[in-house]
Amino acid sequence: MVVLDAQGEVAATINIDAPGVNPLALAPIPIGGGIPDVAALTEQASAPIGEVSGQVSKLSLFNPDGSLAWAVDLAASAGVPMLVPGIGDLNLDGVPDLAVNTVQQGVSAAPSAAFQILFGVDGSTLLSSAAPIDGLLAAVPLGSLPTGAAILQVKHLAGSATTELSALDVAGAAKWTASIDAAAMPLNAALDEFTQDVKGFTDLTGDGVPDVGVGVAGATSMAIKVIDGATGQIAWNATIDGATQAVPLLMATAGPMVKAAQAGATTALAVVSTGANPAITLLDGATGKVEWTVKTVSSLASTAKAQVTLQAAGDLDKDGVQDILAVVSQVPAAGMQAGQSIADVPTSSLPFPAIRAKPCGSTQRTLRTSA
Repeated sequence: MVVLDAQGEVAATINIDAPGVNPLALAPIPIGGGIPDVAALTEQASAPIGEVSGQVSKLSLFNPDGSLAWAVDLAASAGVPMLVPGIGDLNLDGVPDLAVNTVQQGVSAAPSAAFQILFGVDGSTLLSSAAPIDGLLAAVPLGSLPTGAAILQVKHLAGSATTELSALDVAGAAKWTASIDAAAMPLNAALDEFTQDVKGFTDLTGDGVPDVGVGVAGATSMAIKVIDGATGQIAWNATIDGATQAVPLLMATAGPMVKAAQAGATTALAVVSTGANPAITLLDGATGKVEWTVKTVSSLASTAKAQVTLQAAGDLDKDGVQDILAVVSQVPAAGMQAGQSIADVPTSSLPFPAIRAKPCGSTQRTLRTSA
């Protein structure tokens, strides 16, 4: 990795491709306003573990000038390690922390995974799942609860109709656990605009604590459930006909350049309904009450689908309230037969992010878990 400064000059060159070392991932870690540090995940073959080859992974952090800040050997594992650089500042010390997720392979029929979160300052372990957890899909930042920073653990056992959400503190204790439909998608996760990593969740109920909104899209409607981040209890439920997508929007804005809801910000939910008569419905984040509904176009041709993209547009009319930019595209529905209903177009709402590992360098192993 070559690190360039604002003028395009080479500030550092980091090379981790040493003999016997398999480079897995490199990621910039912004700590201040200048050149970022760089995290590197590498792997070296080790002795066999059971009937599969074990691997010894190392996580290293390099300073902006390319010098080594620290390096930590991770526990030997038969799984596939993955660097998660966007885990956030879990212990609120002002320094981003790092996570390594490991998906097991070849040791059982049911996929399992483990995670380890490391202190960004020196690489010491802040939180670890220790043994692999059956059905672990993700461990992502939730935000700051009244008891401190927390991560959201997502588990789904094969064949189960539900997915289990748990808010874990930095000691690994579950502050609450809630069950949702296995097909549910997160609705108010705040994503990094470049990496699409989950940075946290927005506050829907207005108490300053991040909540988790999920939606299950059916054939003709979407069932929305909001879990209170402070207690894990259901804050409200709503069902919106024809809905396929929900976007968190920061409605109170002080300036014209607000582009997206940030983690921890209090938001409403803008719900998109597609089909013959696309519409947008704004739901109050605290109660689920419908604030307003507006049709985006009068009608569509019977041979077309609708795809609606929403984003925060800032305060265009200077009334102190966030405005919304909606782009409606008509997509020909190829192969539709007479009398067939118009299928909802998939939207940008993402399912809970499965822990996954991608090949990097000479690594040829790929594994993905899915609900």
